[in-house]
Amino acid sequence: MSKFNTGQSFADGDTVTGAKLNNITSQLNIYTGVISEQTAMSATVSTLDQLLIADTDNGDSGAANRITVQKLFDDSLTNGTYTTANLSGTITSNRTVATSATITTGTIPTLVSNNATIGTTTGTAGIFTSGTVSTLNSTTGTITNLSTTLAGDFTITQGTGTIGTGVVTAAKMANPQYTGFRNRIINGDMRIDQRNAGASQTFTAAAALAYSVDRFYGYCTGANVTGQRVAGTTPNEFAYRFTGAASVTAIGFGTRLEATNTIDLAGSTATLSVQLANSLLTTVTWTAFYASTADAFGTLASPTRTQIATGTFTVTSTLATYSAQISVPSAATTGIEIVFTVGAQTSGTWTIDNVQLEAGSTATAFERRPICTELALCQRYYQVFSDLNLTISGRATNASTTVMPIVFRTNMRATPTAVSGTILAGSGLSFSATADTCRVIGTADANGVLAISTMIANSEL
Repeated sequence: MSKFNTGQSFADGDTVTGAKLNNITSQLNIYTGVISEQTAMSATVSTLDQLLIADTDNGDSGAANRITVQKLFDDSLTNGTYTTANLSGTITSNRTVATSATITTGTIPTLVSNNATIGTTTGTAGIFTSGTVSTLNSTTGTITNLSTTLAGDFTITQGTGTIGTGVVTAAKMANPQYTGFRNRIINGDMRIDQRNAGASQTFTAAAALAYSVDRFYGYCTGANVTGQRVAGTTPNEFAYRFTGAASVTAIGFGTRLEATNTIDLAGSTATLSVQLANSLLTTVTWTAFYASTADAFGTLASPTRTQIATGTFTVTSTLATYSAQISVPSAATTGIEIVFTVGAQTSGTWTIDNVQLEAGSTATAFERRPICTELALCQRYYQVFSDLNLTISGRATNASTTVMPIVFRTNMRATPTAVSGTILAGSGLSFSATADTCRVIGTADANGVLAISTMIANSEL
């Protein structure tokens, strides 16, 4: 970089001609100071010198000036249109894009904003119309309006996110985590209670597990406890609650899931979520198992299952949602069991609600299915028939043997066991069942009627 042509000289008393003056100024470069905050650099160029700018006014030294890319943006991003911008550095301080600045086709491989504000203004302020931001990490800044096309996943921790046209891909729609029937737990909100219809139930200490609300069982040690479906906390219609008693050492509440409903979870991550409250204890333990053989978990005394994972939730007396991720092993193709337990519930209450197990590593909102759908799912395992009146047409006298078919409301999981109540009319009652029908065998009365107060078909796991 030259300033004056020092090759032209004048002797004392020499005549100054136009040609000689031209020789002096022929290599003179004149600069206009359009960029502010330049700093004269030292003789050594360091790694911090990101950009060198030609000398403006550094005297006879002829030293160049230096300026950072960040300071350059202070002067250049205030007004203008940038059709191509390729930025690979990190912007660590406040950046302001004026209302008329637009980046149309630029690529920013990584944008880290520690304290930036990208707001909504008039015109085309801060709009990326067709650019690509491969990584956007805003730690303390505020984005008041983000409208973009997403190629991957995204997380919104505050505010409201709107998924527009083209964002939900076919692959995501095929993922159970994003569609209906996400929840593998049946009756997780405790609405169906065919056995007790909301009445209190006693669990006997150290006895076999006893089913309570549909698809859930309970057990206890040390002393008997009571459990009951109760009114839920808004917006939940129901919840399940155990009441503690002196000498109780443990209470368990669990559910068993068929292999056909969980086989796709094998070798992946699943998320367990639940609402819990306890007026006495502060720890609830969760444990996940898989059956040794398909749908065969054994008994409390002789379990046939393998533990997948276990953990604890620290709870309070206020119902709140807790979640945990479970790495389901590839061998877990035989059905999954989820059990919640507490220790010495010697008084107070333990409340459970909204149990959910879903694919993926994110706990989504509890899936509340239509009541008719949830009931049908429960009836695969347990059905109750009340006040059956099976009339034999044309019979005026007692029949020696009467066989009447009953078609189940939905196919049972397997051939069920049947338990009868009181015979209201007729005698000699027995049952013969398959997974889809049941035959009631008995003797009709003189009017050709075989009447039963209750019949239960049970095919629980």
